[in-house]
Amino acid sequence: MADYSHKWLRDESCPTDPGLACFVVESVPKNPKSGYSRRVGWIDAEHYRVLQIEFFNRRGDHEKTLTFEGYQQYLGKFWRADRMRMRNAQTGKETDLIWTDYRFNAGLTTSDFDAQRLPQMAR
Repeated sequence: MADYSHKWLRDESCPTDPGLACFVVESVPKNPKSGYSRRVGWIDAEHYRVLQIEFFNRRGDHEKTLTFEGYQQYLGKFWRADRMRMRNAQTGKETDLIWTDYRFNAGLTTSDFDAQRLPQMAR
């Protein structure tokens, strides 16, 4: 969050599910060398799930849209999307990331993510 300045723009129906209310938030990077000039995100007002993000290039043109679909709740508190779809607004090309087999409480500790330990775990 510290890398961006955030501004609430409005409340409206969510673009991916008009039955839900969304906060629309603009995020502007603090780093002037960022590849994007800003992002506009739609966040589900009830569960605070990100449903859509529009990315604008340095000229200010809408370049890409990322949508999150198929949210499921795990362990009664973790919301995760089953599909993330990035669509290039200029070419129409799309890329889907499909997530399955989420695992929580897998016994990992903070030290498991130490830079020197990660290569050992990948072997």
